[in-house]
Amino acid sequence: MAASFAIKRGASLALIAAFTNPDGSITNLTGVTMSASVRDAEFNLVATLTPVATSTPGQASITVADTSSWPEGWLRIDMLATGAGWQVLSPTYGIFVGRPMSELLPAQPDYNPVTG
Repeated sequence: MAASFAIKRGASLALIAAFTNPDGSITNLTGVTMSASVRDAEFNLVATLTPVATSTPGQASITVADTSSWPEGWLRIDMLATGAGWQVLSPTYGIFVGRPMSELLPAQPDYNPVTG
């Protein structure tokens, strides 16, 4: 994996990835179709996202406003850029989704902060 980081479940997520061609040159993302998948350790699909090319050549970003539906634990994400007759994958990133230690909303009556 290229890098890994941690977020709290329910938090927003912003990620920028760089795309390079097999020869190491920067991938031209002008006019390409982009997609991204977030998957758990068993390769189950958690989310499908749409990256957007940034103003920096070869870079794309993803923004997720709310990750409260994502499971706790390790997830993986990568982005796919598809052009006319070619495809390039971004590096794979690890995301650890943890439970917040403080409640953002009132806890449910049967909620146990230790066992969940």
